[in-house]
Amino acid sequence: MLERVAVHRLESGGLRFFRGGRSQRRMLHSAFWVHGAAELDLAAAAASLFGGGCGGAGEDRLPPEISTAPQPHARTSWRRAAFAQLDFLYPPGALSFLRHLGSAIPRRKNGGLFPFIAGKREYSSTTQTPPTEYEEIEEITELPELACPDDIDIRRPDGDDYHKFQDFTMRAPPGQYESAWYHYCQKWRATMMDTPSAPTKSSEKKLHDEQMTRRIVAKYMLKSVHRLEWNRVVSMILSVHPLKWAEWDYENLVICFLRLGHPAEALYVLKKNVTLHPTSRDAGFEVFIKHYVMAGRWDLVKRAYQLLRGTDIGRTADRRRHLNSTILPSIGDKGTIFAFIGKVMGWASTVPDRDAAGFNRLDDHLAEDLVKACLSYITRPHAPWYGGLWEEVFQFIENRPRWLNTRNAWERSLKYLAASRQDALATYRYSQYRLRYLQHMDLDIMNRIVRCYARLQDFKGMQMIFDDIICFSDQLKPNRESYSILMAAAARRGDSKAVREILLKSLEEFPPRHPQELNHIMQAHVERGELSEVIIWFNRISEEYKLKPDVISYNTLINGHAKVGDLDGAARRVQEMLDVGLKPDLTTYNIILKMFASRGDVAGAENIFDSIVQSGFELDTYSYQALAAAYVEAKDLLKADTLLAHIADHSFDKSPTPIWNTVISAHAARGEEHKVTELLKVMAEKGVPFDYYTYGIVLHSLCTAGKMEAAESTLEYIKDSGFHLSSDKYAILMVGYTRLGDFRKVWETFQKMLQSGLEADFNTLAVLLKSYAHSEAEDFLEVEGNMVHLVSTEKMLDQIITEERELDLNSFDAVKTATPPWLFTPLINVYWKKSAWDRAIAIFNKFLRTSEAETFGASPNLQMFKTMMQVYRGGGDVDGVRSMWQGLRNTALYLHRSVANKGTMPQRVLETYHGDICGALSIFIRAMAEIQDIEAIDAEIESVQTAGYQLDNVNWNDYVQALVLAGKLTQAAQICERQLMKQWNELRLYFFYSDPSVRGEEGKVLPEIRPFIRTIEAIGTELKRLDELRKRGDVGAKAALVEIFREAPATWEACDGLESMESRASKEMMFRLQKTRQREQPIKYY
Repeated sequence: MLERVAVHRLESGGLRFFRGGRSQRRMLHSAFWVHGAAELDLAAAAASLFGGGCGGAGEDRLPPEISTAPQPHARTSWRRAAFAQLDFLYPPGALSFLRHLGSAIPRRKNGGLFPFIAGKREYSSTTQTPPTEYEEIEEITELPELACPDDIDIRRPDGDDYHKFQDFTMRAPPGQYESAWYHYCQKWRATMMDTPSAPTKSSEKKLHDEQMTRRIVAKYMLKSVHRLEWNRVVSMILSVHPLKWAEWDYENLVICFLRLGHPAEALYVLKKNVTLHPTSRDAGFEVFIKHYVMAGRWDLVKRAYQLLRGTDIGRTADRRRHLNSTILPSIGDKGTIFAFIGKVMGWASTVPDRDAAGFNRLDDHLAEDLVKACLSYITRPHAPWYGGLWEEVFQFIENRPRWLNTRNAWERSLKYLAASRQDALATYRYSQYRLRYLQHMDLDIMNRIVRCYARLQDFKGMQMIFDDIICFSDQLKPNRESYSILMAAAARRGDSKAVREILLKSLEEFPPRHPQELNHIMQAHVERGELSEVIIWFNRISEEYKLKPDVISYNTLINGHAKVGDLDGAARRVQEMLDVGLKPDLTTYNIILKMFASRGDVAGAENIFDSIVQSGFELDTYSYQALAAAYVEAKDLLKADTLLAHIADHSFDKSPTPIWNTVISAHAARGEEHKVTELLKVMAEKGVPFDYYTYGIVLHSLCTAGKMEAAESTLEYIKDSGFHLSSDKYAILMVGYTRLGDFRKVWETFQKMLQSGLEADFNTLAVLLKSYAHSEAEDFLEVEGNMVHLVSTEKMLDQIITEERELDLNSFDAVKTATPPWLFTPLINVYWKKSAWDRAIAIFNKFLRTSEAETFGASPNLQMFKTMMQVYRGGGDVDGVRSMWQGLRNTALYLHRSVANKGTMPQRVLETYHGDICGALSIFIRAMAEIQDIEAIDAEIESVQTAGYQLDNVNWNDYVQALVLAGKLTQAAQICERQLMKQWNELRLYFFYSDPSVRGEEGKVLPEIRPFIRTIEAIGTELKRLDELRKRGDVGAKAALVEIFREAPATWEACDGLESMESRASKEMMFRLQKTRQREQPIKYY
């Protein structure tokens, strides 16, 4: 009852009488002391407590007139201070808090209390909403001074275990505002008691410490959503003389006044700032202007703008130049940016132009400066790209004829566009910029635009900029960066000649002081696949230029070894790098990882991948793409799909699209159209952007499926989507038409490519040659042998290899400067199939002559070696077969073997390639069998097995048949028994009966390794011959039969159980006679 009379809106307290006459003392709820106290009129309560009540000690703290004559305020009704003393209601802690708060309340000279402290709920989580209609803001001439007492009496909050202020700042979590206020007050009192009378260096340091303390406390307290903490920040700053304020004090005061709904006080702080502290960087204007722009209070924005310009304070200096850096340095999220700029643009569009009626110069200047400030904010360094917004603001400025888009605005925009990699827009804007400001152009900006042209691969544009640098830049000559950008661009396209010329020019003006200047020439030769030149320039860094190769130098060298498949060399260079004290970086690991991936070495790739993680590097898109490529090369698409699922929700600095492209392209190559479609849908759902190569995969998938109309539409879509179309997409279409045998469409597609301005590269020319060869071969359907002569195709080939062409970095060959062997292989294949052995050999010799004439000529690839083995065998040239086999075997071992091990384990081929030379081995076995050179066959089989290759079913059957033809029946039977008859029980019915119904279930899958029927027929024929000799009394024949019966029982059973053995033996003998006649025919070479 008592507290309800004494203090309004209190919910509990005092004595209460319950029914039955029993009285209980009901304590006030603890929440009252934390929150409910704020419901009091704190100003009146403080005046009561310290104006002569029970507290006693407060009688001399306020002037007598405060307790007797309360002063009214325009916005707040103040209670009379004289009312009954209520000290008995408060526990000591709450009483101490109110005493301190009363001492912290500022006073006006007229005796009134500072209005925003009292009369409102202090712990309200709802901030004051701005008025819906404009109301006139009363201007104030000064803020009240606040004298903070020396004897601050506030108790330590419950649960506070911080020893001092520094301990609190280091350990306190958010939300402990009472502890923050307590420790600040204690620190403030200790500081005030130790203040020197005269300024010294130590006093200057102490002043700085005080300012930093207020900054820390204000930052902590302003995280609160309660008004009490905002009031405390105000009292904390106002208790110090304005001459001791720092720039953040001004800003924090403005923030608090705006939150409390006092724009007049906030404007006064801004005025005090620009008049008293010109070095405070106009602190507070940003907060004030942003606040009232978002609120739509343009009248208050204009008043702050007048202060900023100095018109309200009698200054002649115009401070507009500070506006761009004052208004918008700390807008937060993207939504706020768009909202703020939208409000500015909306208001600016209503401001009349200078020639229109109602023109106001102040409004026009404010609109111009705000819009330009928005442009400056959008184009700040490292800002994200807001393409449409940038264009809108830039065009708005351009469309106001009296608003000068200054040189600074142009240059800032160019820097921003270049940094955001908006290369096409940056180069376009530069072309406009150079027409306006041609003289004394900033060299840094010109270098940035050179980079844009380099990324666009526009070398004419790069040449134009380079000429501008020499003629119009502020330095009138290129600097080191200019030369470096040009060399890097030329190096990426493998133009070693251009890089060399630029390097020599750079070295004439600037002596080398860093290996990076020489790394570019190394990179150019790496792109070309010229390892020997890379090594030469690497050695020159230290030997000729006396520089120490850096990590980039070693990475470039290692990449050079990796590009040509020199795994041992790459591993050796990594060790050298460690020996000289250089630590491999992420690029080093990614190069090695990609090298393992290119060979399908999954175990090695996974080890390097784990090493990257263990080394503390963050995995990037290159790392994941290389691992995916390893799975794809090893034909383990299940692991590749699992990897995609793993990274689907990862966030990368760069687009993960290449990872998806790697896996999807593998499915497309297999013709798995449904899987390609499924993964593309997942890409779209996960927000992974489609790039140029993604659309290429779609194109390839459609061509593989024979959907050429859809493929043509996709090509047009790629073109219309703004991608820079290259010849590789036309090559995909040409391959699709070649598969369908539509050679006319191949030619039309090729012509369409040339008409679009693209030049033919080796890929498109190889497809064109193949289609030409097959098309021309149709004229020789009834003709075989040396009469077949593809004259037109050969002329086209001669023209291709004699014409000078640009470097083709898309070439599949390791050496990009060489004429690739796969240009010649289609023609050789056609001649081989038409039995035109001499023509095929002539084309092969032409390739060898071309390769020898080139500085870095190519070697035959595995496909060319294999095709030439078939050619030589078809022509009966066993020595030619032997020579091609040796070349194929050595090349395969170089490409397929694992990385050299430091231990004693021999290098073996990777599991991925275990069966890659089986086809060529069968050709070799058959050729050697014809001359019965079993020793050569045995030696090669042992060699390839030692290297790690495995023989397939065809190899073993060819080997057994070769042994039979050479008269080594016992060895043949033993090999057959050991290698081919392991699953004889599953094959018995298949060999014994020709009727499928007798063999067993139809469609049954036979074992992968099994004897061919012809192999059993060959052994059976010899067994029949031996049996006939046994019947004639040949003891040796009988012994051989007994040995075979004992050592090869399954083989014996298979031969003995064959149906119609007589006819089978006759057929086998006829086959041998035919092969003998073919071998006796000599081959002719032209």
